[in-house]
Order: sequence, then structure tokens, then C-alpha cells
Amino acid sequence: MVQDSTAAPALEKFAAFASAAEAALTRSGVAEESVSPGGADVSIRFAGPRLRDQMMRAFSHVRTSGDTESALRVTIWDSAGSGLPLPREVGLPSDHRRRGLAQLQTNGPILSLFDLDGGLSMLDFARKRAINWVPDANRLTERQRAAPLQAILSWWLPTQSRTVAHAAALGTPAGAVLLSGGSHAGKSTTALACVDNGFFYLGDDLCALTAAGDVTAHSVYCSVKVFEHNLEKFANFARVVTNPASLDTEKAIGYLTDWMPDSLRRSLPVRAFVILGEKGLARPVIRAIPAIKALAGVAPSTFFNLPGSGKAELAGLAKLLNRVPCYEMSLSSDLDANPQALRSLIENGSAAGTGERSEP
Repeated sequence: MVQDSTAAPALEKFAAFASAAEAALTRSGVAEESVSPGGADVSIRFAGPRLRDQMMRAFSHVRTSGDTESALRVTIWDSAGSGLPLPREVGLPSDHRRRGLAQLQTNGPILSLFDLDGGLSMLDFARKRAINWVPDANRLTERQRAAPLQAILSWWLPTQSRTVAHAAALGTPAGAVLLSGGSHAGKSTTALACVDNGFFYLGDDLCALTAAGDVTAHSVYCSVKVFEHNLEKFANFARVVTNPASLDTEKAIGYLTDWMPDSLRRSLPVRAFVILGEKGLARPVIRAIPAIKALAGVAPSTFFNLPGSGKAELAGLAKLLNRVPCYEMSLSSDLDANPQALRSLIENGSAAGTGERSEP
């Protein structure tokens, strides 16, 4: 974390940001929703229906009635729709970036981030209130549509006894498997192949984990993102892609609510954690690895994709991984073979017929 060095004190920044958000709500109208990403209750006020329609799709499977008191209140607004600029007190994006990278600012109970997608997120832990600003509701980026409020949720969910991980989560009635690895490791492609083969779906790149009793994975988003060159392998999914005009600059985005809504699950007990490695084999190969090696596989991508993760989050991941069997998997070029191996791993505790081996 980077200590806040910009001119305005944190509380003054947040107050100015909150005032602008309220003014945007007045101008654009209030669209309210209640959701439970990661199994924790959140109330959201959108400045206008356009923002709600764009950013709620990823949360549509975790909508709630709003009858219970929310643990976090969030306001989302944009400048294009409201006609209001960001208040000068919050500073410029350049104040929050170094060498082209977004830098988390922390000052007391307030965290803020000007992300590289052009949005600003602020969270006041003490008041359990967050604000998210985007420049234009009509020009949201892939991340803002498919993974809204990602920074805010990754900061806040750990305060609700949850550990966040950059991992896909798929399952069967017997439980879930978590898939992690670096960029291009094959998480999203394998997740789609699993859904095509009858798996339940909890997410393709972010999940929340709890450890009361079984280690349990909780769904945050119902979105799926996959590179364009893989779309031809999933013809049915390709029909529900929502951003076909943008595939030259971003991944294809689709939502399980449009494709296979019956596959969606909010939570499942975790039976295995898998780090994806080599690709292109004739058949998948799975081998058991120690928890420390699994931690080394998931931690870098989690910290890179979820700014603000630190020692406490690392300790939380380590504790959880010590409670579930951990594996490394080399993927087959046969897309149907990988789900078969993962199903066996979940249901039998082994990957029969895949060349499974233990690490020496």
C-alpha cells in the first residue's frame, strides 16, 4: 500500500466524493439493488438505470430481497450521465499512479484506487460505505461490466470473514474445484468446457472463500470472459457474447444467466485446489503438490489482479490451502478430457486415467 500524499485529507476527499455522488443521484435518478456477492449483503445505489443495467448483469444471480440490513452501502455514478466532474479534492489519476501502474492509496480507514480502466473506487471501512465512479456508463470497460466493484469487494470481503482468491470455481453435487494460475493458464477456457460438460459454475476468475466447517467457495460474478480465438470451441456460448464489436481489444464476455442459468450455484464446499500449468498434452496429467507450492501458484495472480491484498490475505490463503488437497494440472488439448479428470478429482479424490502422479 502507498501512504496517501495528495493535498486533501482522506476524510475531506471522501466527503467531496460522496457529495458529488449524491448530486449525481439527484440528477440521474436512483436505481437501487440488493446483492450478496461472496455471500455477504451489499446494497447498491446506481445513478440512473443505464449504469444499473450495465453493471448488474454480473450480479444478477446473487440478487436479494434487501430485507436484511446490508453490511456495506455502495453508490455508483458517472460523469457523462450526470454532467458532473470528479471533485478536485480527490486528486488526479496521476496522483494515484506510478510508472503506469495503479497505486492503492490508504489513509486511516479509507482506501482509494484510480484503476487503469479509468474508474475511481473509495471505501470507508469505519462507515461501511463505498463509492465507485466511472467516466461514462455507455463506455464501460470489460472489467467494469464483467467484474463490477472488484477493488471494493476485494478490500471489504476480508472484513466479513472471507478470503478472496483469483481463481475459477466449478463443481458437481459432490463439491467444487478451484482452478488458478497465471495469465493464459486456461482458467476461463477450462471453466467453459466444464460447464459444457454439466458442471456447476461459481465464477471464472474471482471467488470468496470461508472456513467455518468445510472450506467453501462463494460466487461473486456470473460472467465468463474468454479470448476470441477460443470462441469457435464454444458455439453455444458464442451466441450470448455481449460485446462482439469489441473483441479486437478485449475478451469476449458472456453471462451464465443467458447461457446455462441452471448451472449457477452461489456456494459449494471445496474438494480440491488446482494450479494450471502446461497445456496441449494428449491427456490431462494431475499430480498432488504441497500447499506451499499451491500458494506460490495463486498468490501472484491474486495480488496483481486484486490491488490491496497483503500479508493478512496471504496468511488467509495459506490457512485455507492447508485444509484442502492441492494439485498441479497439465491440460489436455482435448477440451472434454479436462472436465472428466476434474470430475473424478472432485468425486473420487483422484484423477483416474489421467496419468495422476504424486510430486516426489
